[in-house]
Amino acid sequence: MCKEDFTIFRVSNRGTNVLQTVANQSYSINIPSELRKTNKDMKIEIISGLIAIETDSTFDTYTEIGVISNLPNGFNSEVASGFNTSNYSLLFNVDTSGYDKAASKRMTFHNSNNFQFRTSNIPEKLNFTTVATTNTGILEPITNNNYVSFVLKITYYDRE
Repeated sequence: MCKEDFTIFRVSNRGTNVLQTVANQSYSINIPSELRKTNKDMKIEIISGLIAIETDSTFDTYTEIGVISNLPNGFNSEVASGFNTSNYSLLFNVDTSGYDKAASKRMTFHNSNNFQFRTSNIPEKLNFTTVATTNTGILEPITNNNYVSFVLKITYYDRE
């Protein structure tokens, strides 16, 4: 039986390792070199995701909120225009259609699904952005000055 080699990596939009690339929307962090094993394939699981957001009139237009990143994980047919696909970049999302949107208050949303994918490389910097499905029907970046975090489980496999 083989021993499973994995690491837990918690990421948030707070702390000194976080660079805000677009105010209250996009962030960049340095990924420790110990996590970027070039001789291994990796399975990345998003085991937890959290977004705190104000439920104001802007929130009323959202049907889902989530976080996208630059981790390479597939293709997406939900594009703004044209017949091509884009890179699949969604780490996690939360359906907001069942929440009371009338009151203006801060709410915390947790993801209900654990997404996973395989990759052969992890970038030196992890870029992530808060997004929502708005009246355009596709995920677009949103401004959110509240807490965002997610936990990744990275499992390493020998290349064959």
